[in-house]
Amino acid sequence: MSRDSENKTGKDLNRVIVYATSISFGGLAAFLLSFRHMRKDPALVFSSRTVVGFIAGFLAGFIFWKIVQRLNEKKPRPGG
Repeated sequence: MSRDSENKTGKDLNRVIVYATSISFGGLAAFLLSFRHMRKDPALVFSSRTVVGFIAGFLAGFIFWKIVQRLNEKKPRPGG
């Protein structure tokens, strides 16, 4: 495997990790914000809070990985 294909594979894997984490964070935030505890039974209620929660969670995951990538780029590599 050539160095270019290894680099492309690493970038592709990184992209999958970033988006999978972002979607997961968004889904969790949306779920938590749509959960309502009624008198007897808990319920999930879809509302604008659900959408806002998904977007906020998605952005939190995305920004987290972008910060990690920037910090990783600044770190000196061993051997040169």
